[in-house]
Amino acid sequence: MTEYGAIDLDKIYSERKYFLKNSIKIEPDDEEQEYLPKDRYKLVYFIILLHGIGTLIPWNMFISIAPQYFIDFKLQPANSSKPEYAVNFFSYLGVCSQFPNLVVNFLNLFIVVKDGLAPRIVLALFVLLASCMVTLIFVFIDTSYYTFGYFLITMLSVIILNSANGIYQNSMFGIIADFPPQYINASIMGMNFCGIFIAVLLIITTLGANDVQWSAFYYFLIALLVVVFCIVSFFILQKLVTYDISRQSKKDITH
Repeated sequence: MTEYGAIDLDKIYSERKYFLKNSIKIEPDDEEQEYLPKDRYKLVYFIILLHGIGTLIPWNMFISIAPQYFIDFKLQPANSSKPEYAVNFFSYLGVCSQFPNLVVNFLNLFIVVKDGLAPRIVLALFVLLASCMVTLIFVFIDTSYYTFGYFLITMLSVIILNSANGIYQNSMFGIIADFPPQYINASIMGMNFCGIFIAVLLIITTLGANDVQWSAFYYFLIALLVVVFCIVSFFILQKLVTYDISRQSKKDITH
């Protein structure tokens, strides 16, 4: 083993050989040679597309069913008229959803993550999973006798969901920024697909579904399953991607 100080040159050399062996060589317009990781069976592409869906679907499912489910059903007291917080539900919802996003984006400008973005993504996904589970559990719980309490729980859930989603979305864009343009496009395509899917689902449930409780259950269940798939696929993604060899070398040198 050849060493210079704390640097293991043999290890760096072997990693470079592995990287080049598992890469495809391209020649851009500026005639500079670059190496890109191989994407066998387009797995990385489709995983990033899935995460494009995952960054939007929990919140979009929530607000799509909100008028029928929250305002007309869950926040309707048993023996009285609709309260003020139900009438102005979307005003409260807007504040509780946008303010966390603003704070997260502001903090993201100044907080440097030493351990990389992956831990933040995993943590955010599990928080999203917990938020979806809580919302799903309350679907079949009668809240007509404590609508204000349920309203507070809902607003707290919205704050947590949007905070986690802001971290998740920003971190995913931070990761795919190192990928070639087609992978960034995959994330955007996932977001577009999410919007189309929810729009079609909303049309179907509006025209054909009479039971808002079961409609909400399926909405939140789909969001929950997508988040689960995103969690599993992110761990797979880390094993599929061959990271930049220069970054790996710097990591070896600094450690």
